[in-house]
Amino acid sequence: MGYLLLALMLVLVLPAVSFFLGYIHLYLEYGVVVSATIIALWLFFDFVKIKKR
Repeated sequence: MGYLLLALMLVLVLPAVSFFLGYIHLYLEYGVVVSATIIALWLFFDFVKIKKR
């Protein structure tokens, strides 16, 4: 009975864990892209300000 419960838990938990990890991975990648975009825009506007002086 214990082994059956353990197997059932693995079957239910593993997909959830893999989905959760995948979601974290996507979130991190998206965060990196957004951060890079914000930094690029900030540098660009800084450059434009320097040019205008």
